[in-house]
Amino acid sequence: LLAQDYSPEATLQFSKHFDVPSSLIQIQWAAPQVVSAGAGGTDIYDLLLVRFDKGPLGVLHFKLGVITRGQLGLVEIIHQYIRYDEIHEAFNVLNTMNWNMMGRQCYICLSAIVNHLLKQKLTPDREAQLEASLGTFYAPTRPLLDTTILEYRDPISRYARRFFHHLLRYQRFEKAFLLAVDIGARDLFMDIHYLALDKGELA
Repeated sequence: LLAQDYSPEATLQFSKHFDVPSSLIQIQWAAPQVVSAGAGGTDIYDLLLVRFDKGPLGVLHFKLGVITRGQLGLVEIIHQYIRYDEIHEAFNVLNTMNWNMMGRQCYICLSAIVNHLLKQKLTPDREAQLEASLGTFYAPTRPLLDTTILEYRDPISRYARRFFHHLLRYQRFEKAFLLAVDIGARDLFMDIHYLALDKGELA
């Protein structure tokens, strides 16, 4: 399972590594024997037990390194996806997270995804990814509590405004206007007006 060259895959093909056909019947994180005193008491899970029908029994040891402080969680997984520009996969993980239960982690993950995308040239795919990432807060799959909205509304609106100006740089005036309406930022309308005039977009 070890390799010098990374080749991201959607699934890990165990059958390639065993001589005898077998089916996976159990997968479980191995709980640490002692409670971690560091990182705010967060336990470190880097051993994954895998058990197959009629054997074998194995353990996957994740070499997580110092960057993640030896931890593996949703935040670390998303950062690894971003590192290898697997943004669709990073968004899929973020979309499963609950803002009401994991607000801080959701905000960290959304910030990481949006910051990465805003550094790239705007393409239709990246525009859709930015819109979908911000949509996990503005149009969530489950209703947000008022306390959650109040806590994260302002910092996320700043990312939405950065997205707005990113759209303007690429003359995506209509999408920028709709975004300003969605986030209730009327002060941005004049930015569209003056830039459109400068570019000769008078319609």
